[in-house]
Amino acid sequence: MAYVLTGQRSGAVRFWPSDSTVTAENAQYKSRPTQYPIEDGSVISDHVIKDPEQFAISGAIVGGPGTIAQLTAMRDSRDILSYMGRAMMDSLVITSLSFDYKAQNRDGASFKAQLQRVQITSAVWVETGAVPLMSAQDGRNSSAGRSRTKNAGQQGAAWVSARDNGTTTTQVHLGDKPPTSPGPSDRATGAYNGMAAK
Repeated sequence: MAYVLTGQRSGAVRFWPSDSTVTAENAQYKSRPTQYPIEDGSVISDHVIKDPEQFAISGAIVGGPGTIAQLTAMRDSRDILSYMGRAMMDSLVITSLSFDYKAQNRDGASFKAQLQRVQITSAVWVETGAVPLMSAQDGRNSSAGRSRTKNAGQQGAAWVSARDNGTTTTQVHLGDKPPTSPGPSDRATGAYNGMAAK
């Protein structure tokens, strides 16, 4: 069986039984719950975050330094890889690569490559002028289904005034502002507490 690691830019490495081989494949799927500590020290788990899938291959290279150099180039160039063997995975990058040189394998080495799946997204863009600005939409007349917003000011105010005998009455004054209150002096409009001054 042939094992093939293919890069988008760096070509393919084929592990043929005659000169090199993959002896082990290892896939890992991990998840972790999100955790929110509360005052008494307990932890509340709200949901589960799925970590990127990890994949490892290990084996022996017998046929010389060419395969070693190509694997190293795949890692150095951060190429996006696909793997085909007993397992098949794509959208991988090499996160760790190690070679073990021994006297028994004079021209080659044993190797281990740790790979991780990456999420690839594309940028979304909108051509300038393709969508009208919100300010232009607000400025349309009512015949287009939208009316221009206008700050008409305060049309009326209602407040409660207290009397000495404990009863209260509500006074409504149209066109007037409520009586001033002793609010902060640095504010243009002081806070109104709902009670008229005596």
